[in-house]
Amino acid sequence: ATISDIHFENILLDNVEQAIQIQMTYETPGSKLKNIGCTATGVTYKNITGTATSHGTHTAGSLSCLSTRPCEQIVMEDINIDVTAATAATTATAAAESTEKKPPAPWECDSAHVSSQGTVEPPLPASCTKDE
Repeated sequence: ATISDIHFENILLDNVEQAIQIQMTYETPGSKLKNIGCTATGVTYKNITGTATSHGTHTAGSLSCLSTRPCEQIVMEDINIDVTAATAATTATAAAESTEKKPPAPWECDSAHVSSQGTVEPPLPASCTKDE
């Protein structure tokens, strides 16, 4: 299966957990059949701005595709995602979580070929932009 020609444009994020995600490696719990061929191609993210809260290993974006059917023609154009990390309070008297500012987390890409246009913050690492 191929998912193609999808456009996300002019989106304002307000403290979402993870800003942008493509997950093509998902396995249905209990399934006896392995995912052997779902991919995405021609996906554009344009003018996406706002804030994302990073919990654990989550990042500004995660693009995870199958090595046998990589995601191609993924375009990031004018992206500005401010990533913050939630941390548990360190004192016994503070029960609520506090948010402290950290540098933007990197993108995670696995078998996804991404190009950028305009400004993309945080910047895409080489693992996202190189053809594997």
